[in-house]
Formats: sequence, structure tokens, C-alpha cells
Amino acid sequence: MGQVMVRWRKGGDRWDRGRCVKHKPCIASIGEISIMIQGENVRSDTVSGGKYPADRDSVENIKMMCELCEKTELIEVKERYLYLESGLPNVTLEGIILRKCPECGNVMPMIPSLSKLHLAIARNLVKKDGRLTAQEIVFLRKCLGWSGVDFAHNMHSTSSQVSKWESGKVEMSTQAELLLREMVARGKKIEDYHSHEVSKRKRIKSPPLLFLLEQSEWKAAA
Repeated sequence: MGQVMVRWRKGGDRWDRGRCVKHKPCIASIGEISIMIQGENVRSDTVSGGKYPADRDSVENIKMMCELCEKTELIEVKERYLYLESGLPNVTLEGIILRKCPECGNVMPMIPSLSKLHLAIARNLVKKDGRLTAQEIVFLRKCLGWSGVDFAHNMHSTSSQVSKWESGKVEMSTQAELLLREMVARGKKIEDYHSHEVSKRKRIKSPPLLFLLEQSEWKAAA
């Protein structure tokens, strides 16, 4: 099963996986959106993202050096990880392999099936009670692969209006939000989501969600 090492990149957005820059290790809180991996071997066999010791000639024996401080080897631990790179403040990954530098504190999470994870999060967002937050609107737009200009065009709106939605300055209209949810759901009926009730609801904190990775597929737990 393929895995992705998520790292920060200077000048990029939170979904970029480019050059790593130092950031503080994230401490996850209980609840919110939780992602759990069960019955999967999430240890990576890849060796990208670090410096190889010069005296190692076998991939299996290679220990990665931190590419930031280049002073010590990275250590691997399985921990809960607050997935802030998603752009959402409430997504927690359970049972993720983290590569940590004991010298400078650099942390690199190894996340399996990243695109499937984003899809699973998106599917749960379109079923949530209450209005979408500005951060959730941005996340769903990126899941659709749209730029701000594309988003404005497909939503029959303007770039200025999209900017206000995504900054939280203006609440997305009920009609626009319904259209966005339907686009993400690819025109399929969304169970347990009653579109006619959306206009009666206000923005509320996203409820706790639990995801399981089963046979390389992210699924919401019952």
C-alpha cells in the first residue's frame, strides 16, 4: 500500500509535499474528526525525505538522517497526529507512523492512501449537520481540484465572492452550499443529509468522526 510523507514547503500551501521546514510537533486533542488505521502495516519502505549515512549500502539497513539539522538519525514512532496539513483544525490520524528528529524536533508523518483519506473526509463533510465553515469550503474546493477562479466559474459566482467565503467574511448562501455539497457527492444522493433543512441550521462545531482503513479503503466507522 502506497504511503505519502507529508512535509511543509516554503511558499506552498498545507497540502504541498515539498521541501521540509521546521515546525513544532502537533499534539492532538481527543474527539473532533478522528482517523484510525487498523490491521494495516503502515511502516514505510521508502527512503526519501532524509539524508543517507555514507557507509550504508543496503536499503534495508539505511537509517535516515534529518534533512534539516543533519545532526542525527530520525526515529519512528506510532502516535496520534493532528493533521493540520489538511487545512482543517479537527482532523486526527490515529496509529500513524511519525519520523521524528530528537535533535531539532522535526516531524514527518507517513500517511497511507492520502487521496483516499481526503475523499473520506470530504464525504463526511458533505453529510455534516449545520453549515460548512470557511476552512471546510476550502478543503472541499481543493478536493475537487479547482483553483479559486475555477471554483467561482463552476459556482456561477465571482472570484471576489469566493475569497469572502473562504476567508469567512461572508457566509456562503444556502443555495451555493447545497450546490457544492452535491458537486462533491458527484450527483449522488447523500444519506442522512436533508438539504431542505440546511437553511434552518447555523454553523456548528464539526462533530467527532472516526475513520477506519480497511483493505486500503478509508471508511467511516458505524
